Amino acid sequence: MNEARKHPRLSGYDYSQNGAYFVTVCTRDRACVLARVGRDDLGAPLLRLTEWGSIAAQHLEAIGTAYAGVQVLGYVIMPNHVHMLLQIGAGDHGAPGSSRPTISQIVGAWK
Repeated sequence: MNEARKHPRLSGYDYSQNGAYFVTVCTRDRACVLARVGRDDLGAPLLRLTEWGSIAAQHLEAIGTAYAGVQVLGYVIMPNHVHMLLQIGAGDHGAPGSSRPTISQIVGAWK
């Protein structure tokens, strides 16, 4: 399936503004490489991260130290996509005169 990529961003919006942003990132061709779905001892669904999923989690947790004023409020890693809630807050965002990172820059560096 080769669908046209959707562009849900608002034209002209400054994505470095203070606020919370819900972001979903899909794997290439929606390949299930981040986690595997299995069952626990009682038969309930259980998600186990693959090596790639563990790396994605490790780097998600490091975003707050890589970018001053940015926090990962939460995330969920699924087999073929990741949901994350990013907070860009007020405060120190680097050296005087430096600009705040945009959501695209943060997610691009994470990828």
